[in-house]
Amino acid sequence: MYCGKCGADRAEGDVFCPMCGAAYPVPDETPAVPEEATPADAPDDPPYEGSMTLLAVLLTFFMPLIALIVALVMRAGELRPKRRGFLKSWAIWSGAWLASGWVIALVLILSLGGGGGGGGCQGGEDPFGIPTFEQSGNGPWMATVPCVDGGTTTRPAKPGEVP
Repeated sequence: MYCGKCGADRAEGDVFCPMCGAAYPVPDETPAVPEEATPADAPDDPPYEGSMTLLAVLLTFFMPLIALIVALVMRAGELRPKRRGFLKSWAIWSGAWLASGWVIALVLILSLGGGGGGGGCQGGEDPFGIPTFEQSGNGPWMATVPCVDGGTTTRPAKPGEVP
């Protein structure tokens, strides 16, 4: 061992450094007692109340990103096993709902025509497109006209337009 101040050799049992006279720290004679882990059913390990569960569910449903962050931050400081388990489950469900929310939004956008796919008229009627005409029974003639950026639109035929 060495002196912490001057680096001189330290003999076993010395209280002061023989070179610089600095006092050595007194070793702690009390042995460290390991803290026993509390069992899962210990009375000092109560789970969260029902209101906390309700708040967690509502926060997860309406604000999943915030719920995920809150659950992870709270879990980092929690030592009780039941509460850590609850916070872990909360974080998992918040993350799953957050991920599924993106999938649901993507499916809705694509199904409503936001993906630029076919279907409705894109960009208005093509002035150079050749319409097709159809009449059902004695009803009016209908013109199916191609659109500029894809798709078609159906409208009543204009006078003089029917062949």
